[in-house]
Amino acid sequence: MDEAQKETQLQAAMLIAIDTHRDQFRNPPDSRPYLCHVLDVMNMMPTNDHLARLVAILHDTIEDAAKKGAPDEEVKTKRENVRQRIKEAKFDDAVLLAVEAISHTKKHGEPGLNKLDEYLTYVRESVLPNALATQVKIADNYVNMKDLISAGLSDEKACERLHKYASSIAILARKSTK
Repeated sequence: MDEAQKETQLQAAMLIAIDTHRDQFRNPPDSRPYLCHVLDVMNMMPTNDHLARLVAILHDTIEDAAKKGAPDEEVKTKRENVRQRIKEAKFDDAVLLAVEAISHTKKHGEPGLNKLDEYLTYVRESVLPNALATQVKIADNYVNMKDLISAGLSDEKACERLHKYASSIAILARKSTK
């Protein structure tokens, strides 16, 4: 694939992300448009790793396709619409597989797990088996941690989120270096 084709694919992925994350903002105190997070994650990927950059741009599109609290049927329909747009863009099949692996769209593990254990189970079961998803998820969690630290948050909830992201990175990094 030549550079012009890669640029066309990056633009197509960006359009999907722009449409999906329109009117979405990062949690306070950051409060930037959510697309800034997507770009931060993409910029963590090597410039010569085209597939990783595509996955980084798209990493939250399926998960965030519908607004939080939307009816289940609306969520299902919007997520399927995003999947269809990714398929129609004719990216390498590995892109959709990695975006699906990163998408935290269902509960993982035994019922009744606390939030941290459920999240880490999702990381182990869904993200870890996919090398491309693992690469992007490490960057995603790093960016999330950086944003929390930059905001100077030190309350209990922020510390729990930092622990969650750091624990995820430890699991994913251990596997990705073997």
